Amino acid sequence: TNTYNRTFYDVAISINLTKKGGMMLGWAYGGATFSDTVDSEPTDVAVTAMGPKLTLYLDKENLWSLGLTYYLILDGTQSGDTPLTYRGTGLKADFGFTPKISESLCFGINVNYYGASFAEKITNETNLEKVSYSRTVIYPSIAFVYRWE
Repeated sequence: TNTYNRTFYDVAISINLTKKGGMMLGWAYGGATFSDTVDSEPTDVAVTAMGPKLTLYLDKENLWSLGLTYYLILDGTQSGDTPLTYRGTGLKADFGFTPKISESLCFGINVNYYGASFAEKITNETNLEKVSYSRTVIYPSIAFVYRWE
């Protein structure tokens, strides 16, 4: 039996670039885990990333948003008999609807695109090799937004 498990998380701290909060710029930290079992062979990959994030709100009430994160630093580790480390960059785009549930807290849903490109592979913490690997995923998520106003 083949199994595929994915977990994603993303946290960002942003500041308003406009008076009404229609555009925000910040710094994001995110990650993902990919746990696959194919033909009874497990493979676990954990990725962490950070970089700048730009969020645009598409309406006056700041309900609909479009976000773009460029992960300048992206590190991945693959477990196994010989641990592997990958380095590269990534891109995350999200489109969401987050209505207010209290004065400062919003809760909603997002549709996300996540792309990771790896340019270096490190074996046994010493052997560096140039590579060209990539992985893309489209997935739904829930979103919590806290706004200081």
